[in-house]
Amino acid sequence: MTVLTSMCLVMLWCSLCVAQAGHAVAAAAEGVGVQHVGAFTLLLLPGAYVALDSGALATLGPWRTLRVCPLPFAFICESLPALF
Repeated sequence: MTVLTSMCLVMLWCSLCVAQAGHAVAAAAEGVGVQHVGAFTLLLLPGAYVALDSGALATLGPWRTLRVCPLPFAFICESLPALF
């Protein structure tokens, strides 16, 4: 692996962590608790996630949910607590 490739993967990982930190801050601002945060590597590709309190997230309206979850995942955030 070249130095440039390594630097690109590190920058990608850092940007993912910053993006997920933004979701955690937005959730806290809306009164949704953050259960845990995590980072992983899958086939040399980095990833990060934030696990939110699904009960508190389910009580938010659709516009407040969009402040926490990005648009493609807003439906999942709204419907996931109903599945469990």
